[in-house]
Amino acid sequence: MKLDATIKFKFLTIVLAIPLVYVGFQDSIGLFFPILILATLGIPHGATDHLVHQYNEGKALHKTPWSFYTKYLSYIAFFLILWIVTPSITLLAFLGLSAYHFGQTQLAYWTIKNKLARHTAYLSWGAAVLIMIFGFHLNEVAELLAPFELLAPIFNPELQSTYFLLTGLLVLAFNSMLITHRQNKEKWIGPQVLENVEFLVLALVFSQNGLLISFCLFFGFWHSLKAFYTEWSAMKEAHPEVTLGKLAIQAIPYTLISFVGIGLAVWAYTLVNVSFSPLVLIIIMISLISFPHILLFDQFYQKIHKS
Repeated sequence: MKLDATIKFKFLTIVLAIPLVYVGFQDSIGLFFPILILATLGIPHGATDHLVHQYNEGKALHKTPWSFYTKYLSYIAFFLILWIVTPSITLLAFLGLSAYHFGQTQLAYWTIKNKLARHTAYLSWGAAVLIMIFGFHLNEVAELLAPFELLAPIFNPELQSTYFLLTGLLVLAFNSMLITHRQNKEKWIGPQVLENVEFLVLALVFSQNGLLISFCLFFGFWHSLKAFYTEWSAMKEAHPEVTLGKLAIQAIPYTLISFVGIGLAVWAYTLVNVSFSPLVLIIIMISLISFPHILLFDQFYQKIHKS
């Protein structure tokens, strides 16, 4: 995504997000809007992975080989095995991968040549967001993740101040990477200020809403919308016939498949006696489809940085 377009997009995101600070979706009716965002943007933004694969390979978008689906499903199976064998470590791995992916999407328009600095910036930004969400809602997090007994000391509600301290340090880390390793430093002062304003708006949104709503708003409104727009911007340069509408239509079949899969898993959950929340099951299901998605988008972002 080009710098000017990115700045306009960020301004629009911030302007649209400000009302969310004052609304405060606290009741069951308020849940409708964030869940709608998750359903229409969150999950669908990964439902075009077959097109991202074709773009990465420099091939026609409408001819996805069966080898892609075989590889994609093998990644899902691998991550499922990890959940079965070592659930606590797999949860931490998923959070780490998600943090990197969130930061990579947020800072995709930044040109950071130093590989270590680039990876540090991505991981720091994403980890800061996740830790900040957890920090505002540690009681909810501790209750939700209670089945992962090995992680109980990490999600101790008494550590709230530590979470906010870590958030501050991570914000300093990604700002340091952007300051010391960006190109054309004067040109990028404005965008860096905007990054921090956007982070502050996120903090306000998280402070006024519960855990589930905060994550739905971030995942759908910030991450998924930005990823989808970046994907379309890159694809239309190589394939001018690709419009936002066509890309959205391509996402429908795989979005429906994802909904059916999650729905079947939740239905199966109701038939057995388990000790964890259905939200944990949904987290696991989302992680299974996120793992290959994150790997695929890492290749995508590497390609657009080279072009």
